[in-house]
Amino acid sequence: MTVPTRFAAAVDAVLDGRATGADVELVESAVLSDAACRRHYVEAVNVHAALLWDNAPAASTVVPVSKAAKPSKRRWVAAALTTAAAALIAAVLLPSPEPKAVAQNDLPPAVVTPAADPVETPPLIAETSPRPERIEEPPAVEIVPEGRFEEPDPRDGLAAFIDGRLAAAWAENDVTPAAEASPEDWYRRVSLDIRGRIPTPAELDAFLAADPDTRRAYAVDSMLASGEYARHFATVWTNLLVGRAPERAEFGERLRPYLEEAFALGRSWGEVAGELVAARGPQSNPPTNFLLAHMNNEAVPATAVTARVLLGRQVQCAQCHAHPFNDWQQDEFWRLNAFFAGCDVRSQDGQLALVDSPEDGPVFFEDRRGLMKVAYPVFEGSEAKDADRRAELARLMTAGDRTQVAEAMVNRVWSHFHGAAFTRSADDLGPHSSVSHPELFDRLVRAFVASGYDVRELVRWAAGSRSYALAAAPHADDSPRYGRLPLFTGVYDKPLSAEQLYDSLLVAATGSARPVPGVPSREEWVADFYAARPDEENGEETTFEPSASRALELMNGDLVAGLLDSPAASALSDLSAERATFTEKAAALCRLTLGRDPSEAEAQTVGRLLRLSAREYAKAVPPEAAQRAAVADAFWAYVNSSGFAVNR
Repeated sequence: MTVPTRFAAAVDAVLDGRATGADVELVESAVLSDAACRRHYVEAVNVHAALLWDNAPAASTVVPVSKAAKPSKRRWVAAALTTAAAALIAAVLLPSPEPKAVAQNDLPPAVVTPAADPVETPPLIAETSPRPERIEEPPAVEIVPEGRFEEPDPRDGLAAFIDGRLAAAWAENDVTPAAEASPEDWYRRVSLDIRGRIPTPAELDAFLAADPDTRRAYAVDSMLASGEYARHFATVWTNLLVGRAPERAEFGERLRPYLEEAFALGRSWGEVAGELVAARGPQSNPPTNFLLAHMNNEAVPATAVTARVLLGRQVQCAQCHAHPFNDWQQDEFWRLNAFFAGCDVRSQDGQLALVDSPEDGPVFFEDRRGLMKVAYPVFEGSEAKDADRRAELARLMTAGDRTQVAEAMVNRVWSHFHGAAFTRSADDLGPHSSVSHPELFDRLVRAFVASGYDVRELVRWAAGSRSYALAAAPHADDSPRYGRLPLFTGVYDKPLSAEQLYDSLLVAATGSARPVPGVPSREEWVADFYAARPDEENGEETTFEPSASRALELMNGDLVAGLLDSPAASALSDLSAERATFTEKAAALCRLTLGRDPSEAEAQTVGRLLRLSAREYAKAVPPEAAQRAAVADAFWAYVNSSGFAVNR
């Protein structure tokens, strides 16, 4: 498909460093709005970069990274590309109107592996402790000798049923699933999904060296036994229950340790969900912070968030009228709301507290005709008998062998790992919502209840499924993005969350997700992207979703710049100091950031760029600093690629 001549000329001008402001604006606008222009731009950048790699860059295009001569924006190809590159990265991250529109412009898929990471990292295989007494920092790397563990049990009936139903759906719909993902891609994927970060090269090496028949199950069990699993899932659920907006940060800070402990100890999710809706007392009682964050406006936000997050039902619009798509009527919303009647927020000993006042009566609401109506606390046909209404709701929510709490968790965890839920939206279950694999979904829900709401078992089922082991290349007719029910013929792309991106940047630069002095904390960095929005759910606005502003923040923000210059960036320092060829350094950088090896040709191309950049830097700084600056520039390019920002 051809592109406008004016656009092509503007792209050439930008890449040659002679663009005017109008040229840059034209390129940005076209790249963000038109798929053909986007493809043309990506191809042009690749060609231009390859030409620059083969020829020494001009002195004006390579600036020392020393503090005395640090550029205002990190540059890798040319200073004139900064604004246009922001548009490119935004375009790569933004949803595209075509099923496979993720641009294949990443730096290389490694022939030479870097030296073992000396920084402490969790072991690939660890003896699992189902209920650790406390959350601890990950232990040092330990490659466990083969034969120390018993062979895992053969696939149980549920695992076979999961794969069987998926295969049957593929046959019924006449679609072919993707090929199996490479071991490197699978390990990076599962590390991001369970631990919330990319793996270190040492962890990847240990995984690849393990028995291919058992290493995936071992890796999942090891990650589930780590404190990182509990921390990551606590973060995910704190964001769902409270949000990231700074205005509600205090509630999240108090709730997160409670959830982290619950996931670490393997507590029943049914019990946790019940405690969240029934908790009372001051903020120092952590579960109270869920409702404290939403107990306003006659508990309407508390009702809506409880239904959406814990029960998987979108009912907020039924507050004022019958739900347009499901069987929730206006009075049913207020019946759920009646469970929170009498619950109030007060000050107690200098802190907020949830206090219940005696409330035996119903709640009153107006219908659309202005008529006053009454609603009593009723959940799924059962009316509250106990005076403690919220405790009664907690009991009713988990009564039976298939509950809304279980349905919501199964759907959300499956979506967390596969990139799509069994329904079109992970939190919009109900009679109105079609389920892609009804028999499989029903079996998983009942098995989850029978397990005692064991989230780790649910994770094992999702991560151990055949569909999760497939490459991120679903069949062309399998596109949930456009409203179709998913067939799970491959894993769907999942942009990294703000927390995943932050932790992965730290791991890539330092070998650990521990805080780094001199850079924004994770909470500070994440909070910059979110703000509270007053609505029926106490929602929030975000600028973190794929956008030009996000691309600019990643390219030129304090976090990346601080990491590049930080003494804590041991991975970069070690790589700079190694007596290795530039091609070997390029391969190590790809492995460090993307968790895979580049092709030989690509490693040599990036190696040439490193050599030429180091040569230019050496004109202004000592050789050691020049090596460090060249490596930092290539690292910057890798972490700003679409391959780093997406979990595939």
